[in-house]
Amino acid sequence: MAREQARVPRPSKSRIRDLRLEVFTRDEWTCQDCGKQIQPNSPDEASGRAAPVAEDGDWLELEHIVPRAFGGDWTMENLRAACTTCNRRKSSSLVRAGWQMRINEAIRILSEGEPKRATAEKAIEILKDAID
Repeated sequence: MAREQARVPRPSKSRIRDLRLEVFTRDEWTCQDCGKQIQPNSPDEASGRAAPVAEDGDWLELEHIVPRAFGGDWTMENLRAACTTCNRRKSSSLVRAGWQMRINEAIRILSEGEPKRATAEKAIEILKDAID
């Protein structure tokens, strides 16, 4: 599948820890979708070594705005804080990536070969993500 081939390599554990702390601090330990604040409860959580956990069991996660499956990278511009519930709801959709990203991905799929039915269906599926 073309989406998996576009995946950017995962950084080292220590780099992810640093990114987690930078993103959570920038986003004030708040889910950027629902606004739930999940403050660190331990030194590991405050240092970025572990994700903070809320009383309801949700934890704060790094969310890729453009999913890794679609070539999203590990830059600060492509990362944000999200609670478990909101991040799982998004999964690998391009809803947050905007229309231009969806259109570009559809064009890329169609340009990979003769636009047969299966290829066209993949392109349409990407564009339908915004409607659902």
